[in-house]
Amino acid sequence: MKPLFIFSLLFWPQCRSTRERYWREVAGFLFTGLAFWQLLLFMADSPSVSDETVLWLGTYPVPVLGNLLIMALCAATARRLHDIGWSGAWAFLVLVPGLNLLLIVFGLLAPGKTEACGWTDVDRITYWRN
Repeated sequence: MKPLFIFSLLFWPQCRSTRERYWREVAGFLFTGLAFWQLLLFMADSPSVSDETVLWLGTYPVPVLGNLLIMALCAATARRLHDIGWSGAWAFLVLVPGLNLLLIVFGLLAPGKTEACGWTDVDRITYWRN
């Protein structure tokens, strides 16, 4: 796989995805965030890691990785909303605390449209694979 294809799988909102794929993406983002959080808690409590290192991690890599996860979740939600038949712009509600959980649950429960809605299925993106 090319790096651009991997980037498109995470951050490309201009397609549609099924309920099952959205479930896998949300679970993957949640697992990645929790695993990273547990690693940071372990490092913060470890006597072999200095306080300066923990502060540096909290200043630079943690916000960058957290924002990347949120951007990937916004793109995944936009893809799912396209499959439902809604505008992907509603995916920005993922950034609003409280509404984000409602939107994710809605994306997991709402059925997708079977008729063509103008969006390509995310599994059919082939122009970056080669």
